[in-house]
Amino acid sequence: MDGFGGPVAEYGRAARPLLGLALAIPLVLLAGVACGQKPEPSTSPEPCDRPNVLLYVVDTLRADHIGRDAASGSETPAADRLAREGRFFANALAPSSWTRASIGSILTGLYPDVHGAQGRDSALPAHLETLAELLRQHRYTTAAVVTNPNVGSFYGFDQGFDTYLQLFERREPGRIKSGEAIVRSDQVTEQLFSWIDDATCPFFLSVLTIDPHWPYGPPTAFDRFGAEYSGPVDTDKLAIKRDDLTPADRDRIRALYRGEVAFNDASLGMLLEKLESEGRLDDTIVILTSDHGEEFWEHGGVLHGTTLYDEVLRVPLIIRYPKAVTAERVTSQVSLVDIAPTLLELLGIDAPYPFDGVSLLQSASENRSVHAMLELDGRRSRSMSQSSWKLIENWRNGSRALFDLDRDPGETKNLISENRERVSAMSAEMLRLRRAHRQRREAMRSGAPVQTTPATDLPDDARKALEALGYLDSPN
Repeated sequence: MDGFGGPVAEYGRAARPLLGLALAIPLVLLAGVACGQKPEPSTSPEPCDRPNVLLYVVDTLRADHIGRDAASGSETPAADRLAREGRFFANALAPSSWTRASIGSILTGLYPDVHGAQGRDSALPAHLETLAELLRQHRYTTAAVVTNPNVGSFYGFDQGFDTYLQLFERREPGRIKSGEAIVRSDQVTEQLFSWIDDATCPFFLSVLTIDPHWPYGPPTAFDRFGAEYSGPVDTDKLAIKRDDLTPADRDRIRALYRGEVAFNDASLGMLLEKLESEGRLDDTIVILTSDHGEEFWEHGGVLHGTTLYDEVLRVPLIIRYPKAVTAERVTSQVSLVDIAPTLLELLGIDAPYPFDGVSLLQSASENRSVHAMLELDGRRSRSMSQSSWKLIENWRNGSRALFDLDRDPGETKNLISENRERVSAMSAEMLRLRRAHRQRREAMRSGAPVQTTPATDLPDDARKALEALGYLDSPN
C-alpha cells in the first residue's frame, strides 16, 4: 500500500537512483522505495515496546524567531508548547550555515569536515551509518519527507530510509517561477498524516520543511506582520540583495519571513495534534530544530551560507519525550552534532563509531568548545565558541575576529588586539581539530571513493529547484 497520498503526491514521484542503501534490496523492492512506497515487511512487526521518533527540521529557522516573547514578534505556539514540555536548549549551534552540511551532521553525529558533505557537488558518503540506517537495523520503520533538493537522494541522504519522499518536482512545464519549487508545510503535513496512518510501529520519521527559506511568501492568513506596507517589495519578487532598500523595505522582508515561520509552526501544530489525538504523542520522541538561521543585514549580508555569525548558526533545539526527558531550559552551548548520540542513548542503541557530539541527556560542560565550519563556493571559514567567547577565522584570507558574546551578542566588536593569548590558544585548538578531522575522515573512508554529484548530473527538476532557491545560477 502506498504510504503517501493526497493532492501533492504527484510532486513526490521520485524516479531516481537511490544512492548508498546499507542493505541489499531486490529490484522489485527498490522500485517501491523510489516511488515513495513503504516496502512490505519481511517478518511480522514486533510489539511496539519502543518509542517512535519524529525529527522535525524547519529549514532556515533562526533561534530568536520562536516564542511569543521573541524580539522578532513571531507567533509559534506549537514550538512554544514543545519548549514548555520538553528540554529546550537556548544556545544550540548549527555546525554550518547551509543545509547539506548541517543535515549531514544531524544524521551522522559528525562535523561536516568529517562526514564530507560540504560543497556544492559533495554527497553524504555511503560508508557512514546514518540514524536511519541504525534505527532500521533495530527494526524501526524509517521514512523521510524532504523539500530541499540539497538533501536529495542523488546526494546520498536517502541512506537507511524505507521511504524517501522528495517534494520538489516541477508543478507545470516551462520556465520555473520564483517559489514554484517550494512545497508548503501544510502540504507536507498532509503527506505525513497519510504515512503515519499506515506506519508500522515503531517508526523513525524525518521531516524537512522549507517555508522560512527564501523566497519568503507566506499564505495571506499568515501575512500579518507589517502587512500594511505599500512599497515595491512583495511576496512574488523579493530583491533582497538590492542596495537601495529602505528601512521600510527591509522591515517588510523580515515581516514576510516571520509570516513563513508562523505558518510553518501552524503546520507543526497540526502534526502534534494528530499524534496526541491518537495517543501517540507521549510515546514519540519529538525533536524540533533547524539546519541553520538567516542573515538580515546584521553584518551587511543576507540569506545564509556565506558567514559563521550567530544569526546563521543559532537555531532552535527542543527534545520532548516526557517518559525519559525532563522539561527544563538548558543554557549551556550545544551543537546539532549532539542529536544523534542523544537519540541513540534514549533508544539504548550503541554508536557505530565515536561521535563528534555528546549526549544531551548528560550534564553539559560550560567550557565545552562548539565548532562550525563553512567550505562552500570558495569560502573556507571556521568558528569556535567556548563559554562566552567566539573566534571566527577565515582560512582563505587569514582574517580573524574574536567576540565576547556576553557583552556583545551582536558580534560587532572585534577583541583580537586585547586578547592575543586567548586567540592564540583558541586558534591552535581549531587547527588541531581540523587536522584530526581530516585524519579521521580518511580513516573512516578506508579506501571508499569520494562521492560527488555535479549539478550537471542532477535530475532536471532537482536542478531547477536548486536554481529557484538561489543555490545555482539559472541559465535563463
